[in-house]
Amino acid sequence: MEPEVGDDIDANNDGVLDGTNVVSWVILDSVGVLDSDGDGDIAYGKINFRRDTAPGSQATAGNTVVSVPFTPGYVGRNGNTTDWAATNWVASANLSGKPPNFFLGKNSTSLTVGTNTTPLNRSKAALNHIGGPNFKAAVTPSVILRQTGTNTQVSEIGAKDYYTLNLSLRATGAVSITISAEDPLQISTDNGKTYGSVGTLALTTTSPKKIMVRAVDDGAAGPSRSFARISRRL
Repeated sequence: MEPEVGDDIDANNDGVLDGTNVVSWVILDSVGVLDSDGDGDIAYGKINFRRDTAPGSQATAGNTVVSVPFTPGYVGRNGNTTDWAATNWVASANLSGKPPNFFLGKNSTSLTVGTNTTPLNRSKAALNHIGGPNFKAAVTPSVILRQTGTNTQVSEIGAKDYYTLNLSLRATGAVSITISAEDPLQISTDNGKTYGSVGTLALTTTSPKKIMVRAVDDGAAGPSRSFARISRRL
């Protein structure tokens, strides 16, 4: 069961998740960022960044707590890491640059500037890896999905859309992907020549392959906008 606004997930306010719905959650990642307010604030992450001086240090947090002299404006994994150890995360404040070229905050021995990034060796690191491995870590074998714009939107009156799939690394053999679409959606893996509810795609390179999407007019009245799922499996 997904959490909803108003759910009490910490009945005794001790920083430990204990609500009745918590046991059904699948937590993929869990990060908490606390500001300088202090007592009364609670973070529930597997890793939590908390101010190292009062009053901010008086906020409640469990699991891995990283004490920092700033309130992070950026938090991300330190390379290709998977757990919540302090060394496997990067936090920073006072970022510099302009979109899309940002840099983490600069660390200094000056008392007026101080520490803006942890770990210290990430000071001024470029944030030029958004959507890829963090901080020039090795590329992991994966299938990359990119939508047109921010979504894949079609209509029963004929408007089509598409998204692309490609490998992050060239494969030694073909990677076969089965694609399934819920009604009323149909997909095409041959550039729109044929459509169906199920299709297959073989990927061998990092070049993107287009998957066309359309909606079949079922003749039934319904809401002006609805959602249907497209699933993929290797």
